[in-house]
Amino acid sequence: MKNFTLSLYTFHLARNFDDPLDLATEAGAKTFGQELQGKLATQINLKPELTTLLLHDTYFADLTFSAPASALDFTPNQVKQFQPKELLPDNISTSIGQTIGIYGEVASDLEANQSLADNYVRNFLENTAYANNQITASSHSNLLGISLFEYFCLAPQFDQLSKPICHIWCF
Repeated sequence: MKNFTLSLYTFHLARNFDDPLDLATEAGAKTFGQELQGKLATQINLKPELTTLLLHDTYFADLTFSAPASALDFTPNQVKQFQPKELLPDNISTSIGQTIGIYGEVASDLEANQSLADNYVRNFLENTAYANNQITASSHSNLLGISLFEYFCLAPQFDQLSKPICHIWCF
């Protein structure tokens, strides 16, 4: 895969219905994103590109990490360099949730298959609380003509009601 990126999309409730409308602000969304960026930059030693947005009463942050320019062919084994444990729900405090996006360009449409996506996701989650037998490929579809594979992963050490779910898109 070339032009590999890994994105963390986070959603955090900025205010409740009882709170004043002006409690949720663009500045608050930016602060939320910058705090998350600072935390991850020290843990992963890569500075992600940050985009923040206020969506009504929700802060949205997109932190995108790029593979080193020297990695022209980024293999599934190399995905571990992003230190997945730091990007998973137990380390990221978001009240609504998060999604991890794994993206890379393949030479042909034939390469963009479930097996390749499975390899990237399984390697990304290796040695984390999200055991391989807990990874479920939930769907395969197309997004603007690009193959999109979706995964839901459960952490086995949490009880049924408080299990953080790791949601991953591979495209």
